[in-house]
Amino acid sequence: MARPLFPDLEEKPPRTVDRRTNKGRIIIGDARFELAKLDAQCIQCCITSPPYWGLRDYGIDGQIGAEMNLDDYIADLTAVFAEVRRVLTDDGTLWLNIGDSYTSGGRTWRDTDKKTRLAL
Repeated sequence: MARPLFPDLEEKPPRTVDRRTNKGRIIIGDARFELAKLDAQCIQCCITSPPYWGLRDYGIDGQIGAEMNLDDYIADLTAVFAEVRRVLTDDGTLWLNIGDSYTSGGRTWRDTDKKTRLAL
């Protein structure tokens, strides 16, 4: 049985979409839940761009990037990437897009902008 990566968070099933193609599978969802469902060494490639710390509020309780301090953010990412390593094949690759910040329009820490409006 899969173990929860972040046991204090509740999984929100409607946010998970599973698309299958004849060449592979794309999983869209919260990595903290989706990775735990996978067998070890079953993924050959992981491509991700996790939320940057403190820049956006997506309106999701417990979201990565909304931690109150940088050490907690790094700990959350470290836990996720430990799971990525577990599910990657020996010849698997991780493509990670992350920077130290991104903002537009003079926003400040955790301000909203037109890019982060939630579809209701």
